[in-house]
Amino acid sequence: NVSFVVRSGTSSGSHFSLMGLTQGNGQDDSEAIIAFIKSRALLDVIDRDGYIHGVFAQQAADRFSAFPSIFSGHSQEDFYKHFNRFVDAEFVRATGITKIEVQAFSAKDAHEIALRILTASEGLVNRLNARARSGLVKSAEHDVQKASDHLKFTLARVNELRNERRVLEPELEATAAVKLSSGTEEQLAALNVQLAQAMIAAPQSPLIAQLRNRRAAIERELSRQDANQIGGPGALSNRMQDVEEANAERGIAEKRLLAATAGLVTAQRSADRQQLYVERIAEPNVADEPRYPRILFNLFFAVLICGALTWIALSLAELVAGDE
Repeated sequence: NVSFVVRSGTSSGSHFSLMGLTQGNGQDDSEAIIAFIKSRALLDVIDRDGYIHGVFAQQAADRFSAFPSIFSGHSQEDFYKHFNRFVDAEFVRATGITKIEVQAFSAKDAHEIALRILTASEGLVNRLNARARSGLVKSAEHDVQKASDHLKFTLARVNELRNERRVLEPELEATAAVKLSSGTEEQLAALNVQLAQAMIAAPQSPLIAQLRNRRAAIERELSRQDANQIGGPGALSNRMQDVEEANAERGIAEKRLLAATAGLVTAQRSADRQQLYVERIAEPNVADEPRYPRILFNLFFAVLICGALTWIALSLAELVAGDE
């Protein structure tokens, strides 16, 4: 006899249904194991080395229990049906315990078959865990990959625009341009003051012409700087627009990637908490004495049936003789 319960990592009282990917009490998973034990898939798993066939083909088996035989059949389907007669699996809903009872022709064979069934059931739980984890995490991984690809595309676009527009960092370049213009305007203001003073102090001084020429040059430079910043087709403002839009898109892509990564971590933690495991209650053991066949019970039952049939036959004979 073998007994176990299916538990999840969250708590001993709550379970996670791998069949439906929803919270439940573990009954769906336990019933799935029962269905697996009664299926041909179990027999295929535990009889890969031909051990189960060997058990039923040994000389210790009687004519009705051996396989193959005229009573049990010869095909694989016949063997599957015959094998199920010797394995009883039951799920007790009240306790959540799954019980398995195995009959064989020796205590050693029954122990080995029960151990193989338990191991195969644990393997089924592991496969269901992997399937459920894949369902929970796969979508989150897809979101992370999609966000990562979008960020890579955005970064490539930003670099392309920087090279094309000759703008490395729009904010830094705009600040530098404003500082340059401010410095030029300060020079022009200082020169205007100097020129005004010279015209008052010495109107005929040749220095006035030099100051005027210098002022004209500074004004032309200031006009050129203003044109580089705004207005013209090659102005910094026009060159910065596409780069700034690409940088804004990059920021959005980075936030999407962070959100997708956080979602993946949450999904992985949730899947880890909801992993199922088989908690063994009663390990397979070698029986001290056989429970089957019940020779005395069968003999008593056969004698009882024979006695009843004899009594019925004698009663009918007396009834017929009385009528004559």
